[in-house]
Amino acid sequence: MNWNLIFERRPDLEPPGYREAAGLAPSDSELRYQRNGRKRAGSSGKSKAEPLQRQGLRRFNGMKHSGTQD
Repeated sequence: MNWNLIFERRPDLEPPGYREAAGLAPSDSELRYQRNGRKRAGSSGKSKAEPLQRQGLRRFNGMKHSGTQD
């Protein structure tokens, strides 16, 4: 989506401070790369947790699927 084009056509939709924020985004990304290394914004960098079976745990399927009949 090209927000710049949309806001050119409909300036009433442009949020306050959009142009300034869009201009600062590349330098903000570079500072984040220097601080945290090259990873996507918002990623925690943590590895995925072990599957439950490897931890010796089982999933709880709930009462609906317990197999008991009334």
